[in-house]
Amino acid sequence: MKREYLFFLVMVLAAAVITGATIGFISNFHHIEKQIQENLSQVEPAQQQASAPNSKKQNDNIKSEAVNPEGKDNNNTANEVKKVAVVPPATTSTEQGYLVLSGEEKQQIVDMLVSLGATKNDDYSTFIRNFQRDKSLPPTGSLDSLTLNAIINEVTRQRAAQIANG
Repeated sequence: MKREYLFFLVMVLAAAVITGATIGFISNFHHIEKQIQENLSQVEPAQQQASAPNSKKQNDNIKSEAVNPEGKDNNNTANEVKKVAVVPPATTSTEQGYLVLSGEEKQQIVDMLVSLGATKNDDYSTFIRNFQRDKSLPPTGSLDSLTLNAIINEVTRQRAAQIANG
């Protein structure tokens, strides 16, 4: 097959994919808009609750709840307990809400903090506060989405440097 024909075929296929995606988006736009409005209406009460004063201590940020995804009385499932860390935002705006982390996600964050220089089983709030100062973030010592993003970026840079250096 000639190169020109192959190029034409690729261009026609690309145009078909773009056209199909556009038609799909336009034909479902009212569904997408409705879903966005529902999501926003669910977020507003959560933001109002987050802005209300919290009487619990910040250290009391791990909640346990029974997990039974199928709703059946299964001895193995009913006895499982899932730990979730709820971390308040570090920004001055309380409209951002809280980070809800599973046990696995919390462990991944601890591993990232250790790779950045924190010691295991240490009080991470001091390390996070110093990290926030270094990255020009509000030094609150609490993990928020901005700090988590900066931690992920820093760990990614370190791993890339390690790979580049061999």
